[in-house]
Amino acid sequence: GVQAGALPDLKGPTRVGLVGGRATLEAGRVVPRDPRYLGRAIVDSRAEVVEGYGFQVMPDYSHLSEEDLVAVLLYLRSLGAETSE
Repeated sequence: GVQAGALPDLKGPTRVGLVGGRATLEAGRVVPRDPRYLGRAIVDSRAEVVEGYGFQVMPDYSHLSEEDLVAVLLYLRSLGAETSE
């Protein structure tokens, strides 16, 4: 396994403060990062791509039950305070 901190050069988006604020999509549209948007992004990651990320080969989670999706959203919310950016 990988030890914590063993890969310091790897970078990725933070999950802290993910809920709240706004996201600018590649089409230039600005959307609130609310549970509706985040749920849609989890179920179909290619539906609305955030500006600067381009096409990514990300799995979709359309197989999740509504209960499981709500649990994921609650977990993301618990990672950090909502942001108002």
